[in-house]
Amino acid sequence: MNLYKFKRNMFTSNLFLYENSLLKFRLLKAKRRKWVAEENLQREELGEFIHLYENLRKDPNKFFEYCRMSIDCFDLLLNKIQHKLSKQTTACRRSISPTERLIVCLRYLATGTSFRSIALTFRMGISTVGMIVLETCAALWEELQSQYMPFPTQEHLQNVMHRFQMRYNFPNCFGAIGGMHCKIKCPANLVRSKYSKKHFSVVLQAVVDADHRFTFVEVGGGEDNDDTFTSSMLHTLLENNRFNVPNSTYLPNSTIQAPNVLVADAGFPLKTYLMRPYPRSNIVKGNEIFNHRISTATQCVDCAFRKLVKKWPIFTKQIDTNMDNGRTIIKAACMLHNFVIAIDENRNGTFDTTIVNYRQVGNKNKNATSAAKKVRLTFTEYFRNNPIINVDS
Repeated sequence: MNLYKFKRNMFTSNLFLYENSLLKFRLLKAKRRKWVAEENLQREELGEFIHLYENLRKDPNKFFEYCRMSIDCFDLLLNKIQHKLSKQTTACRRSISPTERLIVCLRYLATGTSFRSIALTFRMGISTVGMIVLETCAALWEELQSQYMPFPTQEHLQNVMHRFQMRYNFPNCFGAIGGMHCKIKCPANLVRSKYSKKHFSVVLQAVVDADHRFTFVEVGGGEDNDDTFTSSMLHTLLENNRFNVPNSTYLPNSTIQAPNVLVADAGFPLKTYLMRPYPRSNIVKGNEIFNHRISTATQCVDCAFRKLVKKWPIFTKQIDTNMDNGRTIIKAACMLHNFVIAIDENRNGTFDTTIVNYRQVGNKNKNATSAAKKVRLTFTEYFRNNPIINVDS
């Protein structure tokens, strides 16, 4: 081997050793990504749950303000869904208890704050909070629906009709329908002209009974909201007689037979099963009486939305998730609305519902059929000849 080859081989060997040593140094110096962020390692000592939960249980009023429900209501709710929230503790980390998971979800709904803010106070990761909220909301809907918002039966709708007659003096009414815009994170692939100037939204459309409980809810897409009702599943069910609406009955104290109907504001179309007010340009004495009756009856859906927004301020903020997850959160809040009314009925007045505004949904008013106009005329003539007798508050 000549001197030139020897020097070249020595240089190559030394260069390899140098680069290998430098690589090892960089690998040792580089910080290893941690399983849990440092600030979250002390969750069980410094997190909001460990500091507040037990103390709140000693003060029922403060617990109610914090969780938006009584202690008994919370315990019953936890008992119903905890099997869905239980996770296995591993050698790497201890699982978060079902109680803390439910508290995290309720605080998200009750404050309307971001996942990031919840994560900071509870000493959790942002993705962990998001996962907890979505899993808990899904569990709330799955476990409570059969009891607190089942698909209506004829017997149930008969009871609703009785309550509307007694409370609002509107017979043959199996519910009031309304819609509310819910702000949500805009999908990245959506053309800007298809949503409002400030916010993208989905539509919560609901049928409400006379006691402000949701009978049926549906969360629509964020497209043009003018045709919200006619493009909904509810419309399909009603058009095909699949909503279990009882057959036509005689109006009270009369020989007049009329179909059972929903009531709505002027934003909804007139159907044989859906009554809306007369337009202002067509007001005469008889029509005015009908409009007054229907306006009174539809107050329940307005009140239900106001209660929902006041109880769960997540509806006053933008929901920072995709549309599918947003639907899950919105439906869970509606389910909680029914659940809390059923369990904490005597405390519903704790939150003032008269000062909260929400954005209603507008719909295109297409020409009604002659059959739909005839049904409205039947109610109009009945109301004209049958003044209000009693109102049960």
